[in-house]
Amino acid sequence: MSVGRSVSFLLVLLGSSFTVCAIYLIPHKAPWVDEMYTWYGIHHDNFGQFWDSIGSGINYSPPLYFFLNWIWQLFLPLSLNALRIESLLWILGGTVLVYLTLRKQLGSAATLIGVGGVLLQSSLLLGQSMEARSYGLFFFCGAAVLYSGQSLTIDKGKRSTWTWAFIAHLALCLTHYLGIVFSGLAALSRYLSMGKSRNRAIRTSPEIASWIVSLPVYIFLINKQSSHLNTWSKANGIQDLLASYLDSINPLFFSIPFILALLFNSSQKKEKNPIESEDNNNKFILFSSILWISIPTLIWLLSHVTPLNLFKDRYFIPKEAAWMVLIALVIARVPFLRSNSRKTLFPVGVCLLLGVGMLTLSTQRQLFALDPSRNYYHWLIAEDEIFQEGIPIVFSGDPMFFPNAYLFSGQSYFLIDQKEQNLLYKKFSKEIRVIDVDEIKGFNQFILISKHLEKDQFLRKGFILESEEPFHEFLPIFAHRFSTPRK
Repeated sequence: MSVGRSVSFLLVLLGSSFTVCAIYLIPHKAPWVDEMYTWYGIHHDNFGQFWDSIGSGINYSPPLYFFLNWIWQLFLPLSLNALRIESLLWILGGTVLVYLTLRKQLGSAATLIGVGGVLLQSSLLLGQSMEARSYGLFFFCGAAVLYSGQSLTIDKGKRSTWTWAFIAHLALCLTHYLGIVFSGLAALSRYLSMGKSRNRAIRTSPEIASWIVSLPVYIFLINKQSSHLNTWSKANGIQDLLASYLDSINPLFFSIPFILALLFNSSQKKEKNPIESEDNNNKFILFSSILWISIPTLIWLLSHVTPLNLFKDRYFIPKEAAWMVLIALVIARVPFLRSNSRKTLFPVGVCLLLGVGMLTLSTQRQLFALDPSRNYYHWLIAEDEIFQEGIPIVFSGDPMFFPNAYLFSGQSYFLIDQKEQNLLYKKFSKEIRVIDVDEIKGFNQFILISKHLEKDQFLRKGFILESEEPFHEFLPIFAHRFSTPRK
C-alpha cells in the first residue's frame, strides 16, 4: 500500500471511529434544558420572529449558530437529533482543518498523532458531538482561525487570505462570548510572529476588522440578555481545573510514539524523505496553541479573585484544536516521525488503534452514565402514562419543563404567572404555549407537573385537587390532577 493510501486509510479510521461512537450514543441521551433553548430558539417562520427571539435575551450566546440553523430549518425541518448530528459534523470539520493546517509543515505522521490522539481521547469533543448546542461550531471556528492565521503567515497577506482570516475571526466572535478572548490571543500570536512588518499588519488587521463588526452585536446582546439565565453555580476547584486538561489528553498515550520511534529507528542512521520546514513559519500556531491552552487556567484564577465565574470546560473547546497543534509540533521534533514513509506510518497506526480502543472504553462509560436509572435528565421526563390520558399537561417550574414540552408538544402548556416573564417566553418562541393561572381556568381538568410546594398555591386559588396523593412522581417533580371549580 502506498504512503498516500495508508494516510487516507488512517484518516478514515480516525473519522469513522469517532462518528460511529457519537451516533451510537445519541439515541441514548435524554434531551435537556439548554438543548431545548436551542431547538425553540431556531424555529421561526420569518426573520422578524427570529430577531425578536434573539432580542428576548433567552438565547444568550452570540447569534451565528442560531442564525445558520434558523436559515437551514426554513428549507429542512431540524429535529433535536439532527442538531446533534450537526455538532458532530462541525467537530469533524474542525479536525480536518487542523490536519490541513499542519500536514505540509510537519508531515502526515506527526499530524495524525496530534490530531487523532486528541480527537480519540477528548471527553469534551465526544460529549459536545452529541449536543444540540453551539460548541461544535465554536470548535470549528477556532480551527478555522488557526488555519487562516497560518495561511497569513505563509502567504504574507494575500487579499483572499486576509478575507478568510477576517471571516474566521468574525465567526469565532459571533459564536460565543469567549470567542473574542481566543481571537485576541490568536491576534497577539500573529503579531509576535511577524517581525518587522508588525506595524503595517496592525493597520490592516483582519482581527481588528472582525472586532469592529462584532462590537455592536455584543453591545446589543448584552443589553438584552435576560438576568435569569446563566446564574447557575459552576464548579471551580483545583480538581476541576486539572480535569479540564486531563480529560482532553493522556500524557502517557503520547509517550508511545517516542518509544516506537526509538525502536524502529535504532538501526537507521538517517530517515529518507524528511519533511523540511522552517520553524519561523510555525511561530504563529505555536504561540496560539500555548496561549489558548492557558485560557482555562486564567479563567479559573479569575473565578477565585473576582465574583465572575465563567469556568466551564465547554466554554474553552477551541483549546482542543490548540492541543492538536501543540502535540503535533512536539511529535515533529523527532526526525523519524517527521518523515512520510510506510515505516513511519506503522507506529502511527499503532497509536491510533490504541486511541480507538480508548474511545471505545470512553463510549462505554458514557453509555453507563446515560442509563435512565442513574441519569438526572432522564428523571426530569414524565412517564408516557400521564400523556396517554388525553388531559392537558401544565408544566410549572422553569426550566425543568422543557424536555417534556418538546417530547409532548401537542398536549403540554407552560405556566408562567409573572407577566413580564410570560411575555418574554412568548417573544422567544411561538412554539411554546405559555399560559397563566387565569387561562388555566378554561380547562375542565388538567395535570400539573411542578415542584411539590406549588400544590398549595393552586389550592389557595380555588382549584380542586382530585387526589390527595400524586398519582405520578419523578424526582424532583410531582404531578397532580386538578379540575376547575364549578360555578
